[in-house]
Amino acid sequence: MIKPMRSFLLLFLASLAFGVDAGQEDCLKMVLNRYCLGGDFQAQLRRQPLPIHRQTQGEGQGAVYLESGGRVYVMAHADRIYKVVKESRPATQLHFDELSLLLKEKYGEATDLSRFPYHARSSSARIVAIRRGEAQAIQEWRPEGDWRVELSWTREMGVALSYIANDLEARFQQARQQGL
Repeated sequence: MIKPMRSFLLLFLASLAFGVDAGQEDCLKMVLNRYCLGGDFQAQLRRQPLPIHRQTQGEGQGAVYLESGGRVYVMAHADRIYKVVKESRPATQLHFDELSLLLKEKYGEATDLSRFPYHARSSSARIVAIRRGEAQAIQEWRPEGDWRVELSWTREMGVALSYIANDLEARFQQARQQGL
């Protein structure tokens, strides 16, 4: 049972982490072999498949795509894709740990950015805190380059794998704070 699951997870991660497409100068990282982190959002919208939902708020834009096993959220600011998030099912401790192990094999040790209440010391108490929305398990990898990977487990998203363009996200956050 473990070997088939591990094989599936390796294929899943490989599909998430394809290398940069040399034909796209602004592409920091090709994610899911379909979404160009750092690339042009309007060009992404013209590709297949079409998003199931789109939203625009000022210079911030987002699109939601259906992929096997969940949804993919593509977020952009000033027409540049700064974040791609893939929901990963099931939202369990075992699944989170398996993905974490695979990411550690690929990118090395992670930085733990998790936030748990003081009383949540045991594994079961942490799981309950996440399910209640009182906590978040977050691990971050910063491979060489201008992007990073986050694996998170939250009440809202379940287990999610995010690829984030550091500079573009910082510009988005700055514009958001300034009310643009």
